[in-house]
Amino acid sequence: MKVGDLVKMKHESWWNTNLRRKDYTDACGIVYGIAGKGIKVLMPDSTIKLGLIDHWEILNSNEDR
Repeated sequence: MKVGDLVKMKHESWWNTNLRRKDYTDACGIVYGIAGKGIKVLMPDSTIKLGLIDHWEILNSNEDR
């Protein structure tokens, strides 16, 4: 996973996080930053979500372009 990749939250990860206030499993985001096992994802509503890399799946990688 690299900065600029298109990602989506795994559905099973949504249940394990504190993001249950809003369902982010249907929304795609762009990887904004990575530090160790942590990730920042820029969401369509202009918010930045923090989480673990394991909670997100790659839909389209920078290497595909």
